[in-house]
Amino acid sequence: MWAGTGGYDSAFGGGGGGYTQSPGGFASPSATQDEKKSRSRSQNIVPCTVSQLLSAEQVDDTFRVLDVELSQVLIVGIIRQAEKAPTNILYKVDDMSASPMDVRQWVDTDEEGNDNVVVPPGTYVKVAGHLRSFQNKKSLVAFKIMPLEDMNELTTHLLEVVNAHMILRHAHKFVNMSEPSSVTGMESTSTYEGNNAMPSGGLTLHQTQILKLIQNCTSSEGISLEDLKNRLPSINLPTLKKAVEFLSSEGHIYSTIDDEHFKSTDAE
Repeated sequence: MWAGTGGYDSAFGGGGGGYTQSPGGFASPSATQDEKKSRSRSQNIVPCTVSQLLSAEQVDDTFRVLDVELSQVLIVGIIRQAEKAPTNILYKVDDMSASPMDVRQWVDTDEEGNDNVVVPPGTYVKVAGHLRSFQNKKSLVAFKIMPLEDMNELTTHLLEVVNAHMILRHAHKFVNMSEPSSVTGMESTSTYEGNNAMPSGGLTLHQTQILKLIQNCTSSEGISLEDLKNRLPSINLPTLKKAVEFLSSEGHIYSTIDDEHFKSTDAE
């Protein structure tokens, strides 16, 4: 995602386990959820706005923006203020999405290097760091601050913010919905054994439940609307009819002997 866009790889040299479209921890089905979350936190650098970081919800030692867990993040903004102390440099970085954010960069007092040089106010920078909170005030502990070489990087960053959060939210839902779960009011029958009722192809949970029942129907006449209602008591009739109409209009199912019997277009 970053390569060739003036993004993370070109500015920071890559190799930092940066954000990719296949986030670490979501790809391996054999790993436990804790291992997935651990790899997600350690490997993903998630592009964000300051507004997202300031509004992030903290649960224990983790931060979340909706369904996306944050640890290592990337922001792009202009430095409004810079103060150097013996052990660190404190910046206020403004991306115009909220009030400027405190960014603290620790310096190595034993060595001279780029990290010890104060980036002057008025400079647009890309900041990669860890989100932290102290006394209910959020800040970033930066492990890299780089001035922008091309203002197109600012536009690229905003697009990457949207793209990254969409991908990670989708991956989060995929993992959650892949976990075995009970559906209120539904009996655990062989129809759902080995079927996690996971929404796919843009379908809602109700639509997925209904489609799976229709797909598993072996009758040449298909399954009736009444049978669907009896087997899915948690779904009221108007919602059931609306879902069936949607599945039919999308080409997933078709009516058979009348307007209240349905078979799957995938059925043999």
